[in-house]
Amino acid sequence: MNKLIEISNISKEFIIQRSPFEKPKRINALKNVTFDIEKGSVFGLIGESGSGKSTLGKIATNLMTPDEGEVCYKGQNIFYIKEKEMAKLRKDIQIVFQMALNPLDPKRKVEELLAEPLNIHLDISRYDTMKNINELLGKVGLSEEYKTKLPFQLSGGQRQRVIIARAIASKPQFLVLDEPVSALDVSMQGQIMNLLIDLRKELDLTYLFITHDLYLARKFCTHIGVMKDGVLVETGRVEDVMDNPKNDYTRQLVNSFR
Repeated sequence: MNKLIEISNISKEFIIQRSPFEKPKRINALKNVTFDIEKGSVFGLIGESGSGKSTLGKIATNLMTPDEGEVCYKGQNIFYIKEKEMAKLRKDIQIVFQMALNPLDPKRKVEELLAEPLNIHLDISRYDTMKNINELLGKVGLSEEYKTKLPFQLSGGQRQRVIIARAIASKPQFLVLDEPVSALDVSMQGQIMNLLIDLRKELDLTYLFITHDLYLARKFCTHIGVMKDGVLVETGRVEDVMDNPKNDYTRQLVNSFR
């Protein structure tokens, strides 16, 4: 077994105070979450809204620091690395967020949006940058004419394709997909999921797929973890967990799906 990502005993607490007159509340977003992701696999993280899935996705990409625990990428704790090594980490680990429009600067054309990660992570000429932009558009199913378009001129599915193109521009090895199709209609969901399947094979990617959709999890994932109130209640191969759930909450989720 070749472990690419090792998530060990991750805990995260938030303090929420909605007004100066309200007593602060402590929310345990994650409690001692532990699991591994094998290279080349798709680990699905499922559960209801507020179960801690997105928080864990941010921690797995070092966009948020846990209160306790560690995330190791290729055996190295990502929270204790030097500045130079951090640059490589950012190149190797990327995230695709749920809302396609929000991560895109509305004033920048698609070619500018795609040039940014290329300029940050790859030491290439302007000619090679433009060549890479054309190749990225092709990989995500967009023609070169989209280079000059602004985000508001794109459909939701097209924006999400640009987001995915930005994520794979640095040639990463690990991609966190945080509800990547939940804002799209059913037909477009299928197209984007097929694209992600193709890219995984073509680029040898490993995914952490965050979703509340058990149908997508079953079709897309090799392994699965079930979250409830910040706790990972069950993990295993997707067919084992879905066909023979051992936890009561997992059983409820699977039965509601059926």
